[in-house]
Amino acid sequence: MQLPSSRNRAGELRAGLASSIAAAKQPKSESGALQGMGRTPGAGSRAASSPPPAVSMRSALPASSRAALPSPPFAAHCAPDSAAGGRVKMSCEEIRVFAVKFGQDFDLYFADDEGLECDYWKEVFPLQHQIFRNVSNQVLVVRLGPENNVMSVFESMTDQEMIAGCGVHFNIHYYRDNRLEDGMSVAFSIMVENKTYCMYCTHEGGEKIVRFREEVVPKEILENSSDIIFIQKSISPRDTQAFKFESSLMRGYFLAFQKGEDLSKLILKRCDEDQVDETTHIIIP
Repeated sequence: MQLPSSRNRAGELRAGLASSIAAAKQPKSESGALQGMGRTPGAGSRAASSPPPAVSMRSALPASSRAALPSPPFAAHCAPDSAAGGRVKMSCEEIRVFAVKFGQDFDLYFADDEGLECDYWKEVFPLQHQIFRNVSNQVLVVRLGPENNVMSVFESMTDQEMIAGCGVHFNIHYYRDNRLEDGMSVAFSIMVENKTYCMYCTHEGGEKIVRFREEVVPKEILENSSDIIFIQKSISPRDTQAFKFESSLMRGYFLAFQKGEDLSKLILKRCDEDQVDETTHIIIP
């Protein structure tokens, strides 16, 4: 099945999906599947010059709907068998199939969501007393400023200065989620003057920024998005201490530092996935 490219794309795609779902629900013998999916030349039939492409319902869905698909696969996958002259053999593996329907916005929705899980995060474990550094070996410090405003900067510190309660020892809270992320979901908290503060992303003055608020990191987050969740990504397979942290709420924006005269400010910075930008590299020894 190929996705249509004409003006009737939505109508043809809807019909194709309905046909595929109905066909997937019908039990077929292997010979019947072969006759239906890959026909040999004969009277009234057209010889195929190449095997039909593999069909996956996932590839036909919008990106916004793919992450909600369950595992095992959403629909049957057809693989050409070269030994069978290009004919298609259906897998005998049991496959869960869920009916979908188009909404008024032309996005796909599950017709029945029974047995499906909603997006959520659940804390697995925390790593305590972690120190964050930038590539200039400056330490991320969180402290209370004027009018109890929480400030976060990178500055030079000696090991003797990094005592308990000085605002440099972070807790990294790792979460399990059912999304198809290419990293680990984490949240950050820190104790400052006997109070727990949580890092979060927000908009302020038309800019995307990082702030801290007094809050205990929750054990579960049941919303579809969260301003405290970041996606931890490795810089290199050989480097186990350098990471990038992308905001799960503001995709494409990473924790970074902005250089000043004596210290560097913690910011959110736009960065392409394959772009090398050392200001977004966070070192966790």
